[in-house]
Amino acid sequence: MKRSKKNIENLVSIKVKLHPTLAQQEYCNKLFGVVRLAYNSLLTKNQEDYKQKKTKYNFYDLQKWFYSDFLKNPDKPYINEHNTKVLKQSVVNFDNAMTRFFKKQGKYPVFKKRHRYNKAKFLKDAISKNNLKDGNLHLTRQLKDVKWATSEEHSRFLVDNRDAIQSITIERDKTGEWWGAILFHTTDRLPSKSRAKGNGQIGIDLGINTFAVLSNGEKISNPKFKRSRIRKIKLYHKRHSKKQKGSSNKEKARVKLAKVYKRMTNQKNDFLQNLSKRLVCENQAIAVEDLNVKGMMRNRKLSLSIQELSIGEFKRMLEYKSIRHGCRLVKVDRFFSSSKICNACGNKKDSLSLSEREYVCESCGHSADRDMNAAKNILKEGLRLLQEQGQIGVP
Repeated sequence: MKRSKKNIENLVSIKVKLHPTLAQQEYCNKLFGVVRLAYNSLLTKNQEDYKQKKTKYNFYDLQKWFYSDFLKNPDKPYINEHNTKVLKQSVVNFDNAMTRFFKKQGKYPVFKKRHRYNKAKFLKDAISKNNLKDGNLHLTRQLKDVKWATSEEHSRFLVDNRDAIQSITIERDKTGEWWGAILFHTTDRLPSKSRAKGNGQIGIDLGINTFAVLSNGEKISNPKFKRSRIRKIKLYHKRHSKKQKGSSNKEKARVKLAKVYKRMTNQKNDFLQNLSKRLVCENQAIAVEDLNVKGMMRNRKLSLSIQELSIGEFKRMLEYKSIRHGCRLVKVDRFFSSSKICNACGNKKDSLSLSEREYVCESCGHSADRDMNAAKNILKEGLRLLQEQGQIGVP
């Protein structure tokens, strides 16, 4: 069932740290294995049907096979130890993967591997009615009293809105830590220490050497989280590759390598979260260029820098936070010549090379930093688009 845009805006997810017992960890690891088995069996069945019978993908046939053959397989009695409502999510996930493949939005589905996919999704009908009544997570009969931790504000918010929970996804990451993503439908805002109080208007020009240049004159440098650790990453990769396959030392080396990547990812997410939150709370209108990130990644000389910046993730954060905090976000067309137009008089240059970092207008003689000039032009264009939509001044 497709959700409307209005319903999607009311869906909120909170990620919490889980502290399961050894028995709960053992059960979850078995559950993850069966979830992977279900997905891989569906993929194998689809491939065999196409090779032998030349039949095209049919969701209803695979769903029928899943309930009649897979769940009732006498050679694998351990499948019945787990909740069917959790296992059937594999059918939904496989159907989504095939749908994206046919729409050319993704590649053909691949088999789930043990070290890369360890998660299970519990929908509303698979969650106990006593969930969060005593402060702990109560999912199925085998997963009761699961300890969890998050901020005090989010803990109180989750307990108060426990009836609105739509799903809970349990995951074990590559470092061995356990997490839970709780999705619920609510019209209330998440608790926060700050709200949109500023009345400013800002234009953002995203770059590589400088992560962002703001129209108010502020420049935000590129932290370069990956480049600063490139030597350490190469060293840990080398140590991991030299260990004997299947040995405990290779597993230890894999965990150490995963922790390096996780620390780098956490620092980058913290930087993006804090920056996007600050911009949304300080301004009532934000204009940002709608860059073609996927196309920019095809440039081999710039792909590493663009991937390190996570421009697409930063724009995604601005989108949902602007909705949550009542800020207006407008995307300026990617073909808008923000760098060639003079911010003072509006004159447009015919050509401007990347080596020219200082913008000098041929008409009025105005001189300014290239990126600062572009940020001010993005703000002007964004305000013009908002005025056409009649949204200027609306909180």
